[in-house]
Amino acid sequence: MGVYGTTWLESAQPFLEKSLPIPALPQFIPSSIMSIGAGVLAGNFHTLAYGSLQNSTSLANLWHDPLHEHEYLKGNVFLPRANGEGGAEAGRANFVRLRRAVFLVGSFERDFDSRLGLEPWQTGIFGFYKSGSATDILPMEKQELYLKDAFGLRTLHETGRLHLKAVPGVEHGQWLTSEKIFKSHVLPHLA
Repeated sequence: MGVYGTTWLESAQPFLEKSLPIPALPQFIPSSIMSIGAGVLAGNFHTLAYGSLQNSTSLANLWHDPLHEHEYLKGNVFLPRANGEGGAEAGRANFVRLRRAVFLVGSFERDFDSRLGLEPWQTGIFGFYKSGSATDILPMEKQELYLKDAFGLRTLHETGRLHLKAVPGVEHGQWLTSEKIFKSHVLPHLA
C-alpha cells in the first residue's frame, strides 16, 4: 500500500540526501527539530516524490500520500501500477495464479513498525490511511483495491490462498535476523 509519515522520512533522510540537492544535516541537530523538519517535508514530499525523484530513487516509488491521492495516482509510476490502481492491472493474472501469498508484519500501538520499517505498519497487511486522512486507517477489506479486486487480492483471500498476520512487537528487520521469529512465523509458510 506504500508508506507515508514523518518517522519513515526521518529514517530515509540519508538516502534522500543523496537524491536531493540539499546538504547533509549535522549530527548535533536535536531530534525534536528533525521531527519538525520531517513533518514539514512529509506535507510537501509529494511534490518531489511524484516529480523529479520518481526516476532517481525507489523511496519516491513507495511514497503514498493519502492527502494527495490524485497526484499519487498521476505521478507515482510504480506503486499504483503494482496495486492495480487507476485501471492498471499489469500483474493481476500472475498474482491470482499464486498457490499461496503470505504477508507478515509487526503490530504496534504506534504508527510505525520500526525506525527503518513501515509507516503505517498496517501497510504490510494491506491496511492504509483512508483517502484524505493521515490518521484514519482502513483495514484491507475496506480498501478500494480490495473491494474492486484490482490485482487479485480479494480473489486470493476468498479462496483461502492469502495469509496475513500481524505479530505484536516484531520490527521490520527482525523477520530475517531473529532465528526465533523466523522459525515461529516465517518457516511454517515455506514448507
